[in-house]
Amino acid sequence: MGRSIATPLQLLGATMYFLGIDTSTTSSKALLIDEHGEVIAVASNPHTLQTPRSLWSEQDPREWWEAVA
Repeated sequence: MGRSIATPLQLLGATMYFLGIDTSTTSSKALLIDEHGEVIAVASNPHTLQTPRSLWSEQDPREWWEAVA
């Protein structure tokens, strides 16, 4: 078995976190987990969908950015 090399953060005892972000037509969702796969936080923010004409759909990309930034 090979040995893994510790990162500087691990040497300091820091916990690693992973952030997943999903932006879709209805909302942006985020999931934060730690290095053991434990869920730390979950969030969701809805998006508006404009339909200016029949069979048209539009979204403002600024809403996507504001939902996750």
